[in-house]
Amino acid sequence: MDYNTFLEGLSGYCELYEKGLKKQANKHIAEFVEEFSNTVPERVQKEIIVKFLEEFCDSNNNLFNERLDGSLPYFLHMYVMDYLEKECEEEDKMPQLRWGYEFGGEANFPMLERAYASPECDKKTVEFMILHYTNIFFWGAHHFPEYSCIEKEVYDDAIENCQRIISEKEVNSKLQEEVEYYQKLYSCYYSFEKDNRKKPFYEYCKEAGIEFEEWATYYYN
Repeated sequence: MDYNTFLEGLSGYCELYEKGLKKQANKHIAEFVEEFSNTVPERVQKEIIVKFLEEFCDSNNNLFNERLDGSLPYFLHMYVMDYLEKECEEEDKMPQLRWGYEFGGEANFPMLERAYASPECDKKTVEFMILHYTNIFFWGAHHFPEYSCIEKEVYDDAIENCQRIISEKEVNSKLQEEVEYYQKLYSCYYSFEKDNRKKPFYEYCKEAGIEFEEWATYYYN
């Protein structure tokens, strides 16, 4: 099997899925992945998967990324994760470590940390590291100013890591501004708490020069 044949097999899945034939599509990709893993030499498998992941993850014009909405069908996803975990088990390979985080999500954050520590750490790895922490900030502020969803120790650790990353690597201005916004927002919240909520939270935000829109909260009996 060559790379074009691999893409044809994946295209067959997409065509069935796009017609709404999900069971047939899943059956097709399961059989295709099984054939690929059992009949194609391991060296060729690696070459094909690496080329596919380079295009799928790191190209802005990848057709399959669009058709698959940025995710892989289950059986291919499991195959890819197995490959990435084995590749990085004893050696910090890049960009395989970053790919492991991209496909494995937060459960694979240790792989992203290893990617960041690698001499081959790339721009996308740095962005994922910052986004990991800004997602923590976002979640923690979900019920501001009623309460914080994260402990202060969690916030302190996250902001410290953001500052470290910004000092060590080149981080785009948009992400730096997002970190700065959350730093000011949490400072407002902790001042609000320290002052026993004597004045409205929005006044602290106004003084800090930031905007804050409170999320609607619903309670059910």
